[in-house]
Amino acid sequence: MPHPTLWRLPHLHDAKGQPNPTDSAQSVHAGDLDQEDQKRCNTLAVNWMSLIGIRRLKEKMMNVTLTTSSTVTSESLCTLRASQIWREGFWGYVLRCDSHSGEGSGRTKNCLRLRLKPFLERLEILAVVKGLERLKFPCEVLLRSCDEHLLEDVSSSRFVWREQGWEKSGANADLWQRLDEAAEKHTIDTQLVQQGWNSDPDMKRCDDLAYELEVLVS
Repeated sequence: MPHPTLWRLPHLHDAKGQPNPTDSAQSVHAGDLDQEDQKRCNTLAVNWMSLIGIRRLKEKMMNVTLTTSSTVTSESLCTLRASQIWREGFWGYVLRCDSHSGEGSGRTKNCLRLRLKPFLERLEILAVVKGLERLKFPCEVLLRSCDEHLLEDVSSSRFVWREQGWEKSGANADLWQRLDEAAEKHTIDTQLVQQGWNSDPDMKRCDDLAYELEVLVS
């Protein structure tokens, strides 16, 4: 809340909406303002302090890159059609922060008997969830994947689903809620890994982690 008798208004603009070079900040006394003007000043001051708070929070955040990938069993890809049920799949992730790194992988059985598309989605979501849950402090996360739909859902669709009660998030609603909770304390940007991803070291490592696990359990 601003001082009861004085507001300091930054970044004033002229009539054309351009910054005023001769008066970038102006002191205004409460006695010079009517009630509506005082409300506007209060709102401006609160919004300005919110922006400062967000900037300071982001300055304290670590910059983390999270790369994810997944696969189903090679045998399934050779013998089953897309309309049939996959038994299990594998996922992997790589975390990087400056000179530090971490990685993880896992095996997921298709207990829900999902068809290929929702099951692959489940594996991709799980890789993101596991990576985010490993972060103990708020971070600026760059999420990298070759799955364009996953990135769009993380950056946009999940907020709509949250408001609507998750009904429209599909067969993997439980994992989308878990991802949303894991992402709550972070700021997340996304990056699509284009074709030729096999030349990307972190993406290749994610695939290697998933395939290595498949070999171990086969």
